Amino acid sequence: MIIRKEVIGMLESFQKVFKALGEPTRLKILKLIYTQPMCVCELSAVLDMLQPRISQHLRILKEAGLVSERKEGYFTYYNLQTKRFLLFLKNSSHF
Repeated sequence: MIIRKEVIGMLESFQKVFKALGEPTRLKILKLIYTQPMCVCELSAVLDMLQPRISQHLRILKEAGLVSERKEGYFTYYNLQTKRFLLFLKNSSHF
């Protein structure tokens, strides 16, 4: 039973990550924050999108565990969780 729960939990985690990676805009965001942490206003300017839309994409990426945030004064900076992303890639090769 315990193994089954672990497998189900892992599959649910994979589902969140695949959903997050299934949108081209989110892939662009990951590519941008891979090089340096960025705030919503910077991402909005680079991607030419409204800030609320960027925030929605970041929320999905954060829920998938691919992005973390760091508050610095008024701004919140987002960066790629590189180790988690690489671990996902490694583990997904089994499917």
